[in-house]
Amino acid sequence: MLNKIISLIIFSLLIVHPTLASDTTGNSGGYSWAERFGFTSFSGSNAPAADYGVDVGNASLTGYTWNESAGYVNMNDTGALYGVLNDGAGNLSGYAWSEKLGYISFDDSSANNYYHVTIDSHGNFSGYAWSELAGYVNMSGGDYYNATTTWTPIIKPTLSTHVASNISTSSVNLFGEIVDWGNSAITEYGFQFGTSVGAAASSTESSLSGQNITANQGFNFTITGLASRTTYYFRAYALNSEGYGYGDWAAFTTGASSAPVILKQGVILKPGTVIK
Repeated sequence: MLNKIISLIIFSLLIVHPTLASDTTGNSGGYSWAERFGFTSFSGSNAPAADYGVDVGNASLTGYTWNESAGYVNMNDTGALYGVLNDGAGNLSGYAWSEKLGYISFDDSSANNYYHVTIDSHGNFSGYAWSELAGYVNMSGGDYYNATTTWTPIIKPTLSTHVASNISTSSVNLFGEIVDWGNSAITEYGFQFGTSVGAAASSTESSLSGQNITANQGFNFTITGLASRTTYYFRAYALNSEGYGYGDWAAFTTGASSAPVILKQGVILKPGTVIK
């Protein structure tokens, strides 16, 4: 009988106060906020004992958050009854679990899509989770609170296409910028260009490959051999392990070439005559 009582006490303690390894505080930090329950901490680094913290991985979240009113919120159940999933690009789904709040959904799978939690390329959580008892759980509140992680998703590069310059009858300088490299090495970058958007979209004639470039770095390319008095469309592009990223389309028009003026021998022009 005494053994059964001791076992029940230990089991109860594990439910109320889950025990993690002493050095497990995860790779996350900051706070989320719910109107009914206040702040929820994602990091155990400031706790008296490092007994909670969220670890974000490429496929799922593990560990626990802590809320003064709701207690521990478990991100992953080893028995597969619930779990918060990550698609690798920072789009979260599935459920966390709290003894006091029950299930907490990280993605509204209905057509309404009222809430969804994501992680951007800088490791910032955003959006809302939902609990029937707590209501909406906001992951980002500007300067007041924000859940963060050192994990960052691999996404396609983000680019900006700049205005063309030094436009002549047959050449142009194109400029682009990698705004966000997507946390994966850029293996190719350059411009697509052509006399129509459709033709340009299938062209990578000005590809610049094999050079190291990351975010907030610009690049340029000089194109020659263009037809005069012709409008060309272009956009910057880059490739990483997730795929191609593109800037917006832009356009320029080459100048008109001037034909030589041939005068007959002996022609005398009056002062102020302009030849066009």
